[in-house]
Amino acid sequence: MHNQAKKGIFFKVLNLLIYSFISINLKFVIEQKIHIYQVVFLSAFFGLIISNIIPHRNNKPTYKYTITKMYILRGICSTVGLVCWVKSLSIIPLVEATAISYITPIFASILSLLLLKERITLNLFIAIILGFIGMMVIVRPGADVLYAGSIMAVISAFAWALHDVIVRYNSKTDNYFYQMHLAFLMVVVFSMPLAITHWVSLTLTQLIHITFIGALLTLNKIFLVQALSNTTLIILSPISFLRLIFTSILAYLFFSETIDFYIVIGSLIIIFATSITIRESAKLKFS
Repeated sequence: MHNQAKKGIFFKVLNLLIYSFISINLKFVIEQKIHIYQVVFLSAFFGLIISNIIPHRNNKPTYKYTITKMYILRGICSTVGLVCWVKSLSIIPLVEATAISYITPIFASILSLLLLKERITLNLFIAIILGFIGMMVIVRPGADVLYAGSIMAVISAFAWALHDVIVRYNSKTDNYFYQMHLAFLMVVVFSMPLAITHWVSLTLTQLIHITFIGALLTLNKIFLVQALSNTTLIILSPISFLRLIFTSILAYLFFSETIDFYIVIGSLIIIFATSITIRESAKLKFS
């Protein structure tokens, strides 16, 4: 394997590991009875500060912002995605929420088809159907409170899918680090009014955890950019399942969570469908 591809895989593994630690820290914080809106606001606030402190070579963000309608929509998607994700973690097991989040690329494909007028192939259509089957295996629709948590995870996945489509659109004109910095700013703006109305005093330990989440959010995005700049999605997509493994191990160690049969089967179906989706999207891009 080419050294550049190995470098891309290395950064992708770091990206997946950090994503798992973000989820673990979020679950710890919300179990401390801190309101979801306050968690989202402070995480984005510290992410905004840290993203401006970390040097980005020639991609350092500028303060001469041009906030378009697309950036506003992206900010709404980021806020909804974070709020629903954190809400889902407060209701259902972390492993289950993580498994459901794998449906995001499937949603992104549908939205790209509808909004960006991208073509669809038979394999892509099959992948979309498989993705939803896998999601339903995990969610197992019912009337209990756990189902509400699953719905929150699905809404979060849809919001992040729309967010990714907007990123793809904005990438035609703006560099990624500028987009990342402005995305944090938008979440801070949108979540601030909600956070203020539910504000509670924080202990030093809680503040450290939330600051750590902000730092991890920034590093997570930077490592993802580094991974994609060194290799392709086709190479990176098969290892995305590592996030479920990392999260399962950490959830067991910190919260004694276990993974059940339905999550394993549903996750395998979604991961397979996601691999098909990314490969087909790459073929369409270069055809």
